[in-house]
Amino acid sequence: MRRKLLVNAGPAWTRAALIEDGRFAEIRLLPARGEESAWPLRVGDIYMGRIRTVSEPMAAAFVDLGAGPDGIAPLPVDGGRLAEGQAVLVQATGPAFQDKGPRLSLTPHLQGRFAALRPGAGDGLPKAASDSERAALEGLARRADVPHGARLILRMRAAAADSDLVIADIAELAARWGAMQNAAASAAPPVRLTPPWDAAVEAVASFARYNMSEIVFDDAAAFLAAKAAYSASAPDLVECMTLYTDQKPLFQTNDVEAAFEAALSPNVDLPAGGRLVISETPALVAVDIDAGSGVATGDKAKTALAVNEAAAERIAREVRLRALGGQVAVDFLPLERPADQARLLHALETAFVAQGLSPRIGPMASFGVVALAVKRLRLSLLEEMTEDGADAPAPGRRFSLERRVAIALAKLDDALRAAPSAKVRLTAPKDVADAIEGAPRRLKGLAARRGARFEIHADKTLKGEAAHVDIRAV
Repeated sequence: MRRKLLVNAGPAWTRAALIEDGRFAEIRLLPARGEESAWPLRVGDIYMGRIRTVSEPMAAAFVDLGAGPDGIAPLPVDGGRLAEGQAVLVQATGPAFQDKGPRLSLTPHLQGRFAALRPGAGDGLPKAASDSERAALEGLARRADVPHGARLILRMRAAAADSDLVIADIAELAARWGAMQNAAASAAPPVRLTPPWDAAVEAVASFARYNMSEIVFDDAAAFLAAKAAYSASAPDLVECMTLYTDQKPLFQTNDVEAAFEAALSPNVDLPAGGRLVISETPALVAVDIDAGSGVATGDKAKTALAVNEAAAERIAREVRLRALGGQVAVDFLPLERPADQARLLHALETAFVAQGLSPRIGPMASFGVVALAVKRLRLSLLEEMTEDGADAPAPGRRFSLERRVAIALAKLDDALRAAPSAKVRLTAPKDVADAIEGAPRRLKGLAARRGARFEIHADKTLKGEAAHVDIRAV
């Protein structure tokens, strides 16, 4: 499979889109470079927290992290006890959502491309490794310099990778482990121990588990920062990095911008007719399959199975792309024959495995409903982009002001890139224009990249995310 990562370093956000064989597969939304310190908690962040309360009935401790809602850590199962006011080293394993704090682990670990470090001792090798793979992994474990108190976990892909790359990855993890231990020893809780980070570097790290054919940046400073960060630990990634210099905006290649917008819509058209309707609620994600007129004629059972199988493949892709998690209920077209139901469930499992996901899938219930439990790793794309409000872009959701600002500035940035010798005027709703003018650092950065040849105009008649650009020749 050919994988390409596109990194768009915009004035108000950094977006990283993974393209697999020409198809938009995943996306990460990160802050604009230089604004990382204001970004909320990330999954993987490590804190020295302080226990606020312990709930025996819930078997959980609520941990003060210094900002935002308290995190929730499970009580130790090894007999250890936690007390109110106790300082504790924790790691975020799930995002904060609505009024719920992030899920926490009491055993922080560090993830690399080929390995991980966890508290403990010894080495961890994949159980599914063949004899030859196990021999290769054991050889790597013998070469590795593992910090005291850490347990090395080697991934299966390390067996087939260049051994020098694996050892460099472990060395980088060891340096981070030492820095974490030193920071924890002197920290005054509650405080985040995760060191300052760069959005361009994080964009690559988010997808570093994949073998990349190309990593493309549309900003020179982001490109250079990523190259410097990975030059020692991942020279193979550096070899894949290129700087995009065409006038056409990067996300308009491979139709990524259009696909990004489509991923916020509840409706997904199926290639053979019909559509999916994806509804995200606080309790679960509901997916309805609308076959249209596809099962009105012919062999209805055969047609229903075909539509369901096509829907299963697309549902798996959409769950990955939209970062959907938690309980997912799929209302398939009813199938009466047990053999057809078994075939559909197998197709659904196969589709998810192809996307690198392993949900728990229940049996088909009455009227064709199948329940899935998908591990929730981060906020969904819709949650990242919107807040409770009017019905746009989805029922009960509206774009947040910060995201409307990012969308407007992205349009301005794209217009300036596409017309390098023109003046550009951005017309936006008043609240968006005011927010843009109230962040002069972003405008100065945009002027440094594209030239001070733009102006911002507020239009009180515009609503929501509506914003447009006018290009005038100099």
